[in-house]
Amino acid sequence: MDKTFLKVADRCLSQAGDLVNWPEWGDFVLAEGLMAATDICGRRGYLELAQQILDARIEALGGRRQMEAVAKPIKTPGGFTPETRITFSRSSPVIMWFGLISPLVMLYGRLGSESYLSAAVSLAEDVGRRAPRSADGAIYMHPLAPQAFVDSVYFVVPGWLSLAEATGEERFREEAVLQLEAHLDKLRDGSGLFFHAWDERAARRSPCLWARGNGWMAMTLAAICETHPESDPLRARAVSLLQAQVAALVPLQDRSGLWHTVLNDPSTYLESSAAAAFALAIAKGTRCGVLSGDLRPVGARAWEAVQGYVSPDGDFTGVSGGTLPGDAAHYNSIPVGVERFGTGIFLLAAAEWAHGRAPLHSD
Repeated sequence: MDKTFLKVADRCLSQAGDLVNWPEWGDFVLAEGLMAATDICGRRGYLELAQQILDARIEALGGRRQMEAVAKPIKTPGGFTPETRITFSRSSPVIMWFGLISPLVMLYGRLGSESYLSAAVSLAEDVGRRAPRSADGAIYMHPLAPQAFVDSVYFVVPGWLSLAEATGEERFREEAVLQLEAHLDKLRDGSGLFFHAWDERAARRSPCLWARGNGWMAMTLAAICETHPESDPLRARAVSLLQAQVAALVPLQDRSGLWHTVLNDPSTYLESSAAAAFALAIAKGTRCGVLSGDLRPVGARAWEAVQGYVSPDGDFTGVSGGTLPGDAAHYNSIPVGVERFGTGIFLLAAAEWAHGRAPLHSD
């Protein structure tokens, strides 16, 4: 495992120029993963790359640097959107930058520079002013339609909670709790799993239990369990939700250790990033004592399978691309490949599975 982890992290270093200079929405997860890599192996180069990525984004969002972002084609039920280039700025769709709050707070915690905390506060306040929302306050992260996505929970909740902790300002916790509850109300099914999206115009949920969307939710709930005390009602809420979700996931795990991209439809393909997210959440949940230790082998099978998707060059493959809601055939038609957000999830999972082991070394 250790060599695979380092291979993926080192691959990021070899691509530093593109990672710094070409923004994508998944940058925030990648930055989190790179910082986690430094935490585990001690190699400062990973932290420095995360800092370079975030510095470039702050400069662009502050109007001090011109940056273009590539909006990759996204498969919709009606076909692929065209690839376009947009100016990366605060006028860009919020999906491009509102996830940056969490890694900015993480970077502040590691370096102690108030500029990163100030940037996180500024972005959070801008989201509050600009983000389109449902009637009950759920943020609509994608510009194509008024839809509440399960992904948004990970974009917002951990970052706003860490911002509340760092600043002592209750308003950020209130926003995090609002987003969690508003999305739960719209997207949770009776089994403990989550649908992909709620469409306001149609007043209904999308029909499928999308695997990576459930992965984002599992990561969010596990993070709350790790960072909040037992006396916090929010932690008790997260524990209950995570336990129910994982209980529903166990019988759906494929013998390979992965899950299908539509969780309850075995005719859809097996997908790597969702398995990495579930492996992370199960490992963290068992380490924190909120999931039974009997579940750790489920996470271990997933983690072993996920490592098989690392190429000889260190790319984490088998990741479904940017995904809008649709039917099972739609999800099954999404191309798979390498994505920054997938690499970030892999690194976060690898760091979690390395907990308690001797420090890794990159030489």
